Amino acid sequence: MNANEYELIEVPRLKYNHQDWPNFTFDPQKVYMLLADVMEHYGAVKGRFTDSSLEITNEVITKMMADEIVSSAEIEGEYLKEQDAIASIKKTLFDKHSEDKRYRNTDGFAEALIDAVSDFDAPLTRDRLFHWHRLLFPDQKDGHGQSMNVGAFTKDRMVIQSGEDQVIYMAPPVERINMEMNMFLSWFNANAQMPAFIKAGIAHLYFEIIHPFEDGNGRIGRLLIDRILAQHDRSSLRLLGMSSFLKQNQKEYYQQLNYHSKGNLDATDFVLWFLNATKAALEMTSEKLDQILIKERFWRQFRGMSLNDRQRKILELLLSGEFVGDLTAQKWTKLGKCSLDTALRDIDYLVEKGALKPLTDGQRKQKFGLGV
Repeated sequence: MNANEYELIEVPRLKYNHQDWPNFTFDPQKVYMLLADVMEHYGAVKGRFTDSSLEITNEVITKMMADEIVSSAEIEGEYLKEQDAIASIKKTLFDKHSEDKRYRNTDGFAEALIDAVSDFDAPLTRDRLFHWHRLLFPDQKDGHGQSMNVGAFTKDRMVIQSGEDQVIYMAPPVERINMEMNMFLSWFNANAQMPAFIKAGIAHLYFEIIHPFEDGNGRIGRLLIDRILAQHDRSSLRLLGMSSFLKQNQKEYYQQLNYHSKGNLDATDFVLWFLNATKAALEMTSEKLDQILIKERFWRQFRGMSLNDRQRKILELLLSGEFVGDLTAQKWTKLGKCSLDTALRDIDYLVEKGALKPLTDGQRKQKFGLGV
């Protein structure tokens, strides 16, 4: 949907869904074929862990969770460091009693995410939502540094505006928030038979329409997606990089939420959009998994190889997926801050050991790639 289409079709949908819900509906005939495709993609990603070691599984979980933290925060305009998020995930999973305060900005989000996919048989309660909210805002300030009501529903009606006077969305009146959230929690806990990916999409839309908190509604709404999938899988193994996809398609994501917050309660179109987004997110997850598995296979094969610091640094860069272009001796000199002769000796050694392989013939501007 492009911007012009969005502006044209938004106009007649003036009635907010919260005047009629919670009876969202969808057309099974329109969504189940796509749902089957999504489930096939999801099963393929899960199946790739069958022969993976515990070490690589933990690395994937850590990286996926860290990416969720960074991407989900960035959607809301908050920029966090991936390495800080990784440190927070490891601390929460493996060193809960650590008193290291260096990663305060990511520690709370890590705890909330891990809590969302753990203890998944427990009903979702407002106390759990309040707990997540406190973890996300440990300083009790919003993204603009203003004091806010933390660990409780908003005391002011939430209005989303574009510019100074154009109201994009108006949430339910504050006096209805408790009632609306009671209905939401009942709906969330009662619909165990609804297909997980459909429930995740509707739950996210439903929660964002209520918009019960002063800030953090998007982040908590995306945690609900993870919780539903954990319940479905009976596992806290997190495999869907949803926020990473949504960050890259942020404008369309907001348009979909905005458009489907108005009109009737037929959520078919939103479910179709969400399933397509999920499929694309799973494809991104598979690509990231490829990179991690290549790295694991490489170091397993060349673990005993003697390397200097320069060689190890450049190999790690090649394995990270962040290296741009082709590797040449000239690039090696810049990355390793060394002479061309030194670069050629480094490369010749790695080619001899099989860690690198020539991609072109001849000596002039020869290109190299990983040997795996």
